[in-house]
Amino acid sequence: MSDRYYKLWVEHKDKAQREDPDSPRYTVCKAINEGDEASPEIYTDHEAADLFKSEEAGAMIGFVREMQF
Repeated sequence: MSDRYYKLWVEHKDKAQREDPDSPRYTVCKAINEGDEASPEIYTDHEAADLFKSEEAGAMIGFVREMQF
């Protein structure tokens, strides 16, 4: 787990308030640490495909619970 990082992006519930109304409410993606263990700098890994996208909180929670750390 120490060398794997993930980000959970959460958009506004109201699609009209989102920067991109077509983006899903919840997105889980891989991330990278551009810092070190003492001073982590965690950024989205734009070279990796998103792992999960959904409008539903329950589906996102289920996905995160099932992730193999």
